[in-house]
Amino acid sequence: GKLDETEMMMMKYDKNGDGTLDMREVHKIVRDLLVQQKELENERKTILNMKKLIICLVVFAKILTLAMLGVSFAAAVIAKDTRADSVTSSLNDKNTNKAL
Repeated sequence: GKLDETEMMMMKYDKNGDGTLDMREVHKIVRDLLVQQKELENERKTILNMKKLIICLVVFAKILTLAMLGVSFAAAVIAKDTRADSVTSSLNDKNTNKAL
């Protein structure tokens, strides 16, 4: 008949084809499962590290955005209260006309 996935996997490990698994064949199954478990754990750690990295990058991007917003506001305030003198190449206060 048709073999299911488990039976096909068992046939893979039944090296001598006698339909039973001896100690060496069981040992190979356990060893392969341990290797797979270690690989999965390494993948989980990698995914966790990537999640942490993405969170850090998002926070950093938000901080940079807020910093740029602050610089924009500061530039607007300075531009509102000052003007450039083309003759002396200085920045003057609009109210007092004194060089800053």
